[in-house]
Amino acid sequence: MKRLRLRDNNSGRLALGLFVSVFVWCYLLPQATAQISPGTPYSTAIQLFSQNWAITEGDASTKISQTVLPIGLYLPFKDRLEMRLSSSYVNFQNQTDNIQTTVSGLSDLKIQAGYALNPERRMVVNTAFSLPTGVSKLTDKQQDVVTDFIAPDLSVRENRLGEGLNAGGTFSFVTDTSEEGLLGGAVGFLYRGSYETALINADRNVALQPGYEASLTVAYSHTTPVSFFQISPTLTLYGDEYIDHVKALRLGPKFQTQVLATQMFNQRKGLFTAALQGVLRGETMTFEENTEIFHIKNPNSLTALASLDYNVIPKLRLTLTGVGRFIRTPAIQEESVVTGSGRSNVFEQGATASISVSKMVSISIGQRYIKGDGTNAKSETRTIKGFETFLRTSIRF
Repeated sequence: MKRLRLRDNNSGRLALGLFVSVFVWCYLLPQATAQISPGTPYSTAIQLFSQNWAITEGDASTKISQTVLPIGLYLPFKDRLEMRLSSSYVNFQNQTDNIQTTVSGLSDLKIQAGYALNPERRMVVNTAFSLPTGVSKLTDKQQDVVTDFIAPDLSVRENRLGEGLNAGGTFSFVTDTSEEGLLGGAVGFLYRGSYETALINADRNVALQPGYEASLTVAYSHTTPVSFFQISPTLTLYGDEYIDHVKALRLGPKFQTQVLATQMFNQRKGLFTAALQGVLRGETMTFEENTEIFHIKNPNSLTALASLDYNVIPKLRLTLTGVGRFIRTPAIQEESVVTGSGRSNVFEQGATASISVSKMVSISIGQRYIKGDGTNAKSETRTIKGFETFLRTSIRF
C-alpha cells in the first residue's frame, strides 16, 4: 500500500521547514513563498471549481455562483531555478429578485520565478509579475456583482478579474537552530499598477491606483521523521490608494500568525494536520483633499483547520477536512463600517478523493459544504450557505 512520506532529513527540512503552504482546500493562505524544490518534474494542473451561495440579509435574499477554471504550469529549469505560470477563466453570477447578472472573463496572467542563491538553497529570491491580461474595465453593475464575492465570510476561489501591472519580489532565508529546528524569515514588496474601472453606483470610469504592499515574516519549524510543527507571524503594511490621481484611502496594517502541526500514523499511511490562523487588521483611513475623513474598522478573524489524509488503497487517497472561521468587526458608527459581515461564525466540511492514474497523471475530485450565520454592517441577521464541487487533473512530464 502506498504510504505518505516525508522526504529525507535534509531535503525534507528544507522543503517543509519554512513557509509551508496549507493547500488543503486553500483554507489558510500561505505565509510566504515556498523554498525551491529540487528534483520536482515539470507539471501542469487544470482545475474546475463550481460554487453556489445563498445569502440572506434581513428580509432580502441573494443567490450568487462562481465557476473558476485555473490552469497552472510548473517549470523547474535547474536545481536552483524554477518558474510558475497561472491564469484562470472566471464566471460570476448574481440573482436578486429573479434578475440574473453575469460577469465573466480571464484573470491576469501570473508569472513567478524563484532562484536559490546558494547550493544549499538556504537563501531564495522570488520575483512575481501579474500581467494585465484579464478583464478590468467593468461597468458599475458588473462591479457590483463582483463585489458580492469579497465579503469576509465567503471562502471563494476568486474575487476579482483583471487589474493593472503588478510586480513584486521576496527574499527569504533559513538557518539551523538544532538538528530538527529551523529559523527563517522573509521580506517582500508588491507594486500594484493602476487600471481603469467603474465605481459602484457611478456613471463613469475612473483610474484606480491600488496601494503597494510590504511584508515581513518570521518563521520557526521543528521536523521529525513523522511530525512537523511551524509557527509563522507576518506583518503587512499598505500604501495609499488613489482614484483619478487623488489620494482616497489607505488600508490598515495586517498582522497574522499561523500555527501548523502534522503527525503521521499507522506506519505513515495516514497524516493528521491541525492549523490555526489569527488575523488582526488596523483601521482603514479615507481621505478627501489629502485630509483624513474617517476611519473604517476592518474584520478580524480566527480560523481553525483539521484534516485527515489517508491512503485507503494503493493509488487512492482520501482527505477529510473541517474548518471553523470566526469573524468579528469592531463596532463603530454605521457610516464607517466596512461592507460585509459585522460578525460571523462559519463552518465548513469537505472531502476529497485523489487517484493516481499513472506515474504521470493524477485526478482529484472533491466537495465541500459551508454554512454561516451572524450580522452584517447594518446589524441585520446574515446567513450564508455554500456548496462547492471541484475537479483537478495534474500531469507530470
